[in-house]
Amino acid sequence: MNHSTFLRFLGGTVTLSVKGYGTLRLVERCRKEGLRPLLVAPGEEEVRLTIWYWQKKKFPRLAQQAGVEWQELQQKGLPAILAGYRRRYGLWLGILLSAAFLAYTQCFVWEIHLDTSDPDQQELVWEYLEEAGIGLGTPWSQVDTQGVAQQLYFANRNTSFAALNRNGCSLEVIFHTSPQTTLPQQRYQNMVAAKDGLVLRVEALSGTAAVEPGQTVRQGQVVISGVGDTDGGDVWFSSAQGMVYAQTVTQKTFSFSLTQQEVLPNAPVWQGRVLHFFHLSLPLQLSSQPMGETQSQTRYLTLFGTQLPIGIEEIQVQPVGETQTLYTQEQGQAILLAQADRYEEEELDPVEVQQRSESFSLEGDTLFLQVEWVCEEQIARSLPFDVNSSQN
Repeated sequence: MNHSTFLRFLGGTVTLSVKGYGTLRLVERCRKEGLRPLLVAPGEEEVRLTIWYWQKKKFPRLAQQAGVEWQELQQKGLPAILAGYRRRYGLWLGILLSAAFLAYTQCFVWEIHLDTSDPDQQELVWEYLEEAGIGLGTPWSQVDTQGVAQQLYFANRNTSFAALNRNGCSLEVIFHTSPQTTLPQQRYQNMVAAKDGLVLRVEALSGTAAVEPGQTVRQGQVVISGVGDTDGGDVWFSSAQGMVYAQTVTQKTFSFSLTQQEVLPNAPVWQGRVLHFFHLSLPLQLSSQPMGETQSQTRYLTLFGTQLPIGIEEIQVQPVGETQTLYTQEQGQAILLAQADRYEEEELDPVEVQQRSESFSLEGDTLFLQVEWVCEEQIARSLPFDVNSSQN
């Protein structure tokens, strides 16, 4: 739509049909009266004129003076559209009432949106809004956004930002708090023995050493205490820290049956092929496939990079069966020693092994290995305690 067409739509146009011998006289009178036609289309029997919609009232008088017959053919534009609703008073009244109702509803709060950094603070915000008399349906004239924002700001000492903003019929409440810094609570603890052992040396970093080198300790016994007495008879508490090295003994028994039921290959490897053609599978050998460990690989035909549903599957089966195997004592001892070595690497690392003793015994067809490790290790472990229970 260009500029001229848009102006004609806003102003509105009327197209008229004029007949008679005075058509030229009518056009001349229109120009003298300032009624300049937008378009004049002469014809054999009639002349069509296009004028502005607001000039339509002058035209009957000018046509009568010119002695011509005229007829209104068409009306276009916005005024012509609105003229159709000119006498529909109920519609205009409904439009006016709707506009008045919408304007009236803009004076109330119909939505409240909370923007809080901590979801736990939402209940606090709702309480302050309720105390201020702010809720759904509250007139905007009764909403003191600045005053409520100040109350929210001082409601929490960690508040970083608080504001109330109006957005149409919606009230946005912003309440952000900074992360609260909490100081770590004092933690009191003793150092206790994790296992039995003979104390070799004590390195108490804090607290009081409760054992001495050469002393035997039991599992759970306090080796560095976090409780002590002052010269004045008062009791003090601390978080005991330190290391206690002790000589410990670890014993472990391993067993192995010299008679083993094992699954071993009992026949040569069976090989076969199967042709896959779409959903059909056709064996290419006469012998049936035996039971055992199976490995297979399928190769499909390809055409221009597209895999076809035609392929050959190569199958290898190793038949197996349960066989009873008898081991000698020397073989069983070697297996048990390997188990003991694995246990030492996995369970006793990084403990320093000072001595290792081994003894074998045979009961029936079961061979037993008893191993004893003498080690040096750090046995002190922390054990927190409650101050109130310690005082009692």
